[in-house]
Amino acid sequence: MLLDDLHWADDASLDWLQSLQLDRTLPLTLVMAARPELLERRPDWGQALPAHRRFDLTPLDTTQRRAMTGALLQRLGDAAPLLHELIERQAEGNPFYAEELVKMLIDEGVIDSQSEPWQLRAERLDPARVPSTLTGVLQARLGALAASERRAL
Repeated sequence: MLLDDLHWADDASLDWLQSLQLDRTLPLTLVMAARPELLERRPDWGQALPAHRRFDLTPLDTTQRRAMTGALLQRLGDAAPLLHELIERQAEGNPFYAEELVKMLIDEGVIDSQSEPWQLRAERLDPARVPSTLTGVLQARLGALAASERRAL
């Protein structure tokens, strides 16, 4: 079972997950992902479990950031060095943030993805309005949806 964003889970759910893992009669493997906030709230969470393995992911280094941004914007060609720089700086090595930021820029018409190659509409880009957090980018994307789409979501 894959559980993501465990940092949002309430304490009762976290306790239940630990008890579930302690039950050796269940043929179950749990893969759980969380942001560091989970361990700020519950520093020892999961460590007493018999088969517990923790993997800490680090931000991408400069070379990896450039490669990721290049891959995300490859359809723009080389016409957008300032956009590359903005994404690398804002994402701070977080691939999910970078992906969602590009999607937000497409949603807002900064990047026109309707043609090949993609076109940059630089006049629509306001770096001061680019959210500084992943939550901010996701909220901006949700806020840009039509009311009916938000209700469906």
